Formats: sequence, structure tokens, C-alpha cells
Amino acid sequence: MNTRKLLLTTLITVIAIVLLIAGSASAQASESTFTCTDEGYNTTDIGTWSFPDGNIHIRGMKQTAHSICDDPRVTGYNYITVNANWDANYTGPIWGTFTFQSDAGGTWIGTWNGMMTEDGSWYNAVGNGSGDYQGLKLWIDKEFDQSIGRILNPKGD
Repeated sequence: MNTRKLLLTTLITVIAIVLLIAGSASAQASESTFTCTDEGYNTTDIGTWSFPDGNIHIRGMKQTAHSICDDPRVTGYNYITVNANWDANYTGPIWGTFTFQSDAGGTWIGTWNGMMTEDGSWYNAVGNGSGDYQGLKLWIDKEFDQSIGRILNPKGD
């Protein structure tokens, strides 16, 4: 009977320690939100276009955009690679990669995917920081001309 009590007490103690460590680690993380607008897109390379069965496929189109945000870490120039599978009305899925050079000095690198509709486009992007932003995570949701996002710093501010 004493062995059971000892094992149970040890197990409860280990679980409590793990929960305390996990709780203190998550308490250190910080997250900030932001909103952005883009100052237009410039196509620097049209990539490869094909037209299978009347549809439109784009691979490797290169664009740049300047974003102005209420967080300086995401104000700067975005270098985007675009791929698309559109129907004859230019609607359908879009996806690609990005490298975002912040005016404040850091860089974000990631992927995005979304949809082109008759009303415009939307996409979701996720990226990792490098340079000054090493270790940070970025999420952006863009719908037409407005972007909202968040930055996670796992180590806190």
C-alpha cells in the first residue's frame, strides 16, 4: 500500500512540475496585432502562362508591393512569387511564396495561398522571421485591400 501511495505522489508531483514549466513558458510569449494597406503591386516577371482547356495557369510570376502597417516590423517591400489556376474568368486558387523586407531592418520569409474572385482576391500567409526577427512567427489575412495580422514572439517582448 505504501508503494502505491509513493508512486501516486511521485506521479502527481511530476505532472505538477510539467504543468508549472509549461505555464511559465507560455506566459513569456507575446503576440501583437497589426493592420496594413498595400500601395499597389508591380509585376517584375510575368512567369509562365499556359491555357489548358480554356483555363489559365500561371507559374512563377514575380511581383513587388509596398505595405504600410501600424507595426513598423511589417512596413516595407514584399517580394512575391505567384502561381494560379484560374478559369476563363480569371477566378480560382492562387498561391506562392514571399520575402518581406521590413523598413525597420528584419525580414519575413513564408508561403501564402488564397483565391481570386470576381470581386478581388483574398489570401492567408504565414512566415518566419530572419535577421532582426529571428524566432518570430507572422500570420497575415488579406481580403481585397485590407490586411490584418499578428506576430508571435515565443520569448516575449
